[in-house]
Amino acid sequence: GQGIEQTLSTKLRYDAKVHNAIGIATRENYTLSGYYTSSSGGTMVYDANGHNVSCSYWSSNYPNGTFAGTSALRVFAVWTPNASTVTLDKQGGTGGADTVSVKYDTTVPAVDSLPTRTGYAFAGWSLGDGAVAYANGETVSNLTDELFGEIELFAVWTALPNEVTFAGCGGTLGEAVRSVLTDQPVGALPTAVRTGYAFAGWYTSAAGGSA
Repeated sequence: GQGIEQTLSTKLRYDAKVHNAIGIATRENYTLSGYYTSSSGGTMVYDANGHNVSCSYWSSNYPNGTFAGTSALRVFAVWTPNASTVTLDKQGGTGGADTVSVKYDTTVPAVDSLPTRTGYAFAGWSLGDGAVAYANGETVSNLTDELFGEIELFAVWTALPNEVTFAGCGGTLGEAVRSVLTDQPVGALPTAVRTGYAFAGWYTSAAGGSA
């Protein structure tokens, strides 16, 4: 995590607690990992509670057990970003991932396994209002500022067109094919005309089937 330098300028014995001198650092949406000798890590000198955890460091660098004046100890607070779980509501879809784990200040990873839904194409993720807020794979970070916050995203689906074919079976009609979106009404059906016959309606097969 990112290191932030903090300098101890008071006389402090190596078995003392760091919070006696500078206090335990806090950073919004991050958890303190400890105090280290370098911003990139190095040796942990104190843990997140301010307890000395590296007597070997003290004995080799401050053999008399104390430091003061110009030989002030420089330590760096190293942080771990808080993690959140993104729950994926599939909104009628099946399969695909149920959750994605993401750390604060890092981008939300693309969902490798998307849900599917018969008759629909996946359009993206919404915050619950039905509008696409994020496309899959879009660079997004910090969906919540809450500590270990829970976030829910909702799948948005685009209905696909379905072709409805009208077969006159000897009759004539003004419309032979109609495009209808999934789960949308077909609308008023055309009427077929055949000399010497009365039109009985539309069925799923030429032999009758279901009306």
